[in-house]
Amino acid sequence: MPKVVDAQERRGVVIDAFFRLVRDHGVERASLRNVADEAELNIGSVRHYFADYDDLLTAAGEALVQRITDRLLEHLDRLPPPGDRAGRYQVALDMLEELLPLDERRLGEVTVWLAMVERARTVPSLRPAVERLFDGTRTLIRRIVDRAGVDQPALRTETIAAVIDGLAFNGVHYPDRLTPRRVRQVLRHLLTDQLDRADAEPR
Repeated sequence: MPKVVDAQERRGVVIDAFFRLVRDHGVERASLRNVADEAELNIGSVRHYFADYDDLLTAAGEALVQRITDRLLEHLDRLPPPGDRAGRYQVALDMLEELLPLDERRLGEVTVWLAMVERARTVPSLRPAVERLFDGTRTLIRRIVDRAGVDQPALRTETIAAVIDGLAFNGVHYPDRLTPRRVRQVLRHLLTDQLDRADAEPR
């Protein structure tokens, strides 16, 4: 048992180093050797746990899915019924912000996510993690939309998801133009438009 725990912890150290490198220097700098240096391990130790770069990226993607899922589950229990509009709005904001590059931690996660999406086009082993992120985002948004009790839930879900995807991409690639403050403004406007105003629409 101690050896298993040690292996899990060592893999976690390597994955954390990978996230930091991707966040600070881009995915192109996150080679196994550079990750080993960042993790203060020798390259042989890293290769013991990850056969190659794509193996590490796949593991990072799975860790990313789990980290975001764990945080979202903490918010989910706070999601109130349709009658509590203010509470519903705030929890929805908190949940959707977990998917956006609003601080260093989430910047690293979103950067890894975007790198996975691009590389998954040609690396089949990455597809399951990428699809889990794609489906998980829409499942989350659909739960928020359904709890709001609005019409055309499928269309509203995809509308919100498309904006989230765009904010994530542009927040990583154009951080000086799309600052975290601006991202939050856009997100608030989106939710107001898609959820609150929908209450006044005829059924």
